[in-house]
Amino acid sequence: LNVVITSLLQAPSGAPGLAKDKTIYSLFGVNIEGTSSTDLSAAHSTFYVEKSWVTKNNIHKWSIQLNRLNEDSNSWVPFSTKRLYETDDRIYYSVVVPGFSTVSISGSENLPDKIFEVSQLRIRPVIPRVGEPVTISATVKNLTGDNQTYPANLWLDETIEQSTSFDIP
Repeated sequence: LNVVITSLLQAPSGAPGLAKDKTIYSLFGVNIEGTSSTDLSAAHSTFYVEKSWVTKNNIHKWSIQLNRLNEDSNSWVPFSTKRLYETDDRIYYSVVVPGFSTVSISGSENLPDKIFEVSQLRIRPVIPRVGEPVTISATVKNLTGDNQTYPANLWLDETIEQSTSFDIP
């Protein structure tokens, strides 16, 4: 398996812009060689942003997102990040994505608007037994007026067991 990261000066031709309130920190292409896209269900990545960039652009450190270009819908899909820790010069984040393509890291002065509301989380059976199938379900509501892609990650024991995304009208 070989991960190839290419720094980009601009998004691919025809790609939409990010929301006006977002400032791009980095834009790059990520390609995986030595495997097919069906071999990967999710990728867990750690990245950082320079504190000087955050300060210079008045970026809220909790607004940092990784945005993946969905080539099928020609739209940027934002993935929320988890702030891991800070050093004197950098803030480190973690994110899980269901695949790669063109990716940007961005931030804004304010926290991003809430896009989805997740409710009615159900785990059946409530107390599963080893080897017994488990069904996990939830209701996901799109809070915007546009079609959105919801990134769903199943965490088990601090590890992503499965990841997928759903288009929510």
